[in-house]
Amino acid sequence: MTRAPRIAALDGLRGLAVVAVVIYHAWPSALPGGWIGVSVFFVLSGYLITGILLSAPNRPLYDFWTRRARRLLPAAITTVAITVGAVAMTDAHSLAAAAREGLAATTYVHNWWSAANTGGYWEIFDSTPRPLAHMWSLSIEEQVYLVWPVLIVLLGVRRALVVGLLVVVAGMAVWWGSADAYFATPVRFAEVLAGAALAVALQRKPSTDVPAFAVALAGAVLVWWTFVLEESDQWVSTGALLVVAVASAVMIAGVVRPGRLGLVLATPPLVWLGQRSYAIYLFHWPLLVLLGAPPWVAVAATLALAELSHHVIEWPIRSARRLRRPLRTLGAVSAVLAVALIATAAAAPAPPSDAEIAASTVAALVAPTTVPVPTTVPLTTRGVAVTTTTRAPLPVHIASEPTAIIVGDSTGYTVQPAVEGWIGSVGGTVRPGAFVSCGPLFNERVGANWAGIAWTGEIFGPFDGGCRPAIDESVDLVLVIDHGVVLMDHLDVIRDKVTSIEQPEVLDLVRDEYERMIAAATVAEATVMIFTPPKTGYPRGEGDTQPANVRLDLYRSMIDALAATNANVVVVDTGPVVESNPERYVRSDGLHLDSDTGAVNFIVDLVAPLILFANG
Repeated sequence: MTRAPRIAALDGLRGLAVVAVVIYHAWPSALPGGWIGVSVFFVLSGYLITGILLSAPNRPLYDFWTRRARRLLPAAITTVAITVGAVAMTDAHSLAAAAREGLAATTYVHNWWSAANTGGYWEIFDSTPRPLAHMWSLSIEEQVYLVWPVLIVLLGVRRALVVGLLVVVAGMAVWWGSADAYFATPVRFAEVLAGAALAVALQRKPSTDVPAFAVALAGAVLVWWTFVLEESDQWVSTGALLVVAVASAVMIAGVVRPGRLGLVLATPPLVWLGQRSYAIYLFHWPLLVLLGAPPWVAVAATLALAELSHHVIEWPIRSARRLRRPLRTLGAVSAVLAVALIATAAAAPAPPSDAEIAASTVAALVAPTTVPVPTTVPLTTRGVAVTTTTRAPLPVHIASEPTAIIVGDSTGYTVQPAVEGWIGSVGGTVRPGAFVSCGPLFNERVGANWAGIAWTGEIFGPFDGGCRPAIDESVDLVLVIDHGVVLMDHLDVIRDKVTSIEQPEVLDLVRDEYERMIAAATVAEATVMIFTPPKTGYPRGEGDTQPANVRLDLYRSMIDALAATNANVVVVDTGPVVESNPERYVRSDGLHLDSDTGAVNFIVDLVAPLILFANG
């Protein structure tokens, strides 16, 4: 049987879709809704595979699966193997996680693995490198390729569509409003089903014309949302995916009919991108994560490797010039890779535990060393100097065997193990009081529920009560590492209003909470040390823009004023030191000090030398 002629305009649509995804991953703030490109791929897949099945109803499913295996498995297997190998050579601490994620990708359950192990797709931009995080969509496609043809053969296409609709309705009911909806196959099958329904409609009535205004409206929705609709938006899991599915199907209907839109999309650059879109999708994210170069370098390397893969790996196997028994051969290779990944995950070194981080902090404290950091106020204890705006004499004297408490958000949370090692080495104890997204506004005194908005757009909360720790009379030292409040927005979930420290009423609330904390510390005769944040290095969001500097200035002015009027408050401006020594004070995500490196050095270099214990 001869193959249906390839429609160049559909390749062009693929090209646009993959460009949107790549831009979204490389420059997220430039195209926050670029994830919609994956939705377009899903609809295209539903349209194309259903059309293939309808055009050859008597063709064995084995032939269909063989063609899919030739098309998808070689480049995917290569991507997983090389990526995990690259992680093994560059980041041993991340090897176990990469191997487990690679195993999920190889067995095509990555989407379910992601739902179980992450808080949402937007976490791909988090501090922990996940070079295979994008493989979830391929798992969904493979699951569809296995099940959808069977339904059509067993039930007929009309009943299969009904069953598919029931699956989507059930999926929406289960995952409505959940971040896991993004990964759930029954939910994302809505996009595949939209394409499948289009294929059925056009097969039964090939002369069907979609009105031009409908195609224009669908295109406008997709383009507009590509620029504004972040994947973390609550609407994505409460209906937006359905709208994207319908709009994409309408666009495809407009593309496959002769017209100007098809001519525009059939231009050679877009067709070239579309024909290599699979390899581009596979390669671009690992290169962005692992290459350690500006995004444009990773994108250029992606295009070059996609062209190489097209000629060396994909097309020779897809055109049957190689692999006479593709299912058997590729299945065996996948099995070998899966076994290797299991062995790698088992043998890879585990990330350091909190106890190990604490022990390394103690070892670093007693090791004789001189750390070259900018000098403004010399502290000869370890040859270390920090910039400080404190008005109290240094070092600060604290009781022996102290009780210390950490107050802060996730930036304080990441240094907690190092603090426990340091305080524990002098016989003291540490009360954890820093938690993810725990800003000063999260206290019982604020007359509203508050939530935090991370730079990824993820919303933490809402919180009904307070997460800020109480300072009682047993506390000797309060360490305030509260950097998220400076850079991040907060959400008043009652008033549905996004707020930031730039707004006077919010700054007043933050100041009130600090004053209350200081007052409690004064009663306890405890010293409060507030560490100013460095500038963020986040690759997206407000932290990269001028308003972030405004926020830093507002916060610093506020805490300087508090130090000027409270004798037990010490403000230590470690921000410039951390900024100027990125290799020592490591912040892989641009904000949080890495617990096992940057946080240890931060405590050893810049905090411990400022404290003199009564028995020290």
